[in-house]
Order: sequence, then structure tokens, then C-alpha cells
Amino acid sequence: MKSILTTITAITSLAVMSCAGQLTTDQYKHMSLFNASAQYKWKQCVLRLELDNLLNQRSYSYTVFDGINTYTYDYGLCGRTALMRLTFKL
Repeated sequence: MKSILTTITAITSLAVMSCAGQLTTDQYKHMSLFNASAQYKWKQCVLRLELDNLLNQRSYSYTVFDGINTYTYDYGLCGRTALMRLTFKL
């Protein structure tokens, strides 16, 4: 019986996307999104799993007070998503 040795390479990552937006001259809004991925390579195949917005942040909102005026902004975000990808190299 022939013994087959295979090599599997695993790569994982955790990323934090952080942004700070300037609302007024002295006001900033901070937000962070967490993403993760894992990738396995075996011969000519690559299997990759990507997870975005791990904390399921659904909106980005803020309010600016400017004297007697009040401005409120609310932006919808895509919820938690998962993507699995399988690629072959010929």
C-alpha cells in the first residue's frame, strides 16, 4: 500500500476596521467593525471562509447639535455576513 503525504496550509486572520469621522471642528465619531477569515490550502485547492461584521452592527448613527439646530444621521449597514469560497488552480 502506497503512503500519501499531503500538505495542508492554514492561514487565519482577525481584522479590526476602525474609522473616525470628523462631525464638527471639535467632534469626532468613532466606529469599529470586526472581520475574520480562515484559509486552507491543499494541493491546487484553496478553501476560504470570510466572516464580516462579527458583532452584527446594524447602523451607524450620530447627532450634531449646532446652536438651535439639531441634525441626526442614521445609516443602515449590512449585518453579519459569511462567504465561503473554493478555488482550483489548473
